[in-house]
Parts: sequence; structure tokens; C-alpha cells
Amino acid sequence: MIGKKTKELIEKLHRDTPKSEQEEAIKELIKIDDDYIYLLVMPKGDANYWENAALVLRQIEYQRILHLVPYLVKWMNDFSQPGAQHILDLLSTIDVEIMIPHIEYALLFFDPQFSKEKMDGLKLLVKNKKIKKEDFIQKDLYDKI
Repeated sequence: MIGKKTKELIEKLHRDTPKSEQEEAIKELIKIDDDYIYLLVMPKGDANYWENAALVLRQIEYQRILHLVPYLVKWMNDFSQPGAQHILDLLSTIDVEIMIPHIEYALLFFDPQFSKEKMDGLKLLVKNKKIKKEDFIQKDLYDKI
């Protein structure tokens, strides 16, 4: 069961919460129990929380968020989402070898003719990490970028 304090802190990430309370919640949530870090990925399905949640994730140790990489790639794929820049910054710190399968997975299911999903963030990630076609396992997927 999720602790009451964790729920309260996540509630304070809402953009309309007073700034001082947001800052305090961000500072506290950096220490969130590993079992609950996933709650910071696009919390509550409400974009009003996402910018601050992304700030928290960006400050959490690399090893603690590795299991969230597929979800973070999806979040940042549409770069108009709140917090996407912070997620891009975070993903830019992760080794290319770890990122490639997740980028390929996102590209595998992206169909520009039928999908409304954007790829701006994915393109920026590939550019920032200087990922080349040779880095891809499935080379043909690179051409979708």
C-alpha cells in the first residue's frame, strides 16, 4: 500500500500548489522509496503534475530509475508534454546501449500514416546522444526518424 505521506507529496506537485509547497514536495520525493518511483511517471494521468514530477525524476539516482526507461521514452516522445525537456535531459544521461532497445521499440510501433503520436522528443534524444544508424540493432528502424 502506498504511504499517506507519498500521496500527499505527489498531490503537492500540482502546478497550482503554492511554489514553496511544490519545492518542498520535490525535495522530499527525491528520497521516495524505490517501490513507488513509478508513481512519478506522468502521475495521475493529469498533465498539471508532470512538470514537477519530471523535475523529481531528473534528480533521482541513475540506477534507481533504469526500470522506468521505457515509460520515460514514451513520455518524452511527444515533446509538447509538460516535463518532456526534463525527461529528455534525464534520458540523455543513460548509456546508448541501454537506450537503443527502447528507442527501437518506440519506433517499431510508430506508423506516421496512422499514428497521431509525435516523435519530436525521440528525434531530439537520438540527436543529443549522437546515436547513429550503426548503433541500432534493427538498422531499418533508424530510417523512421
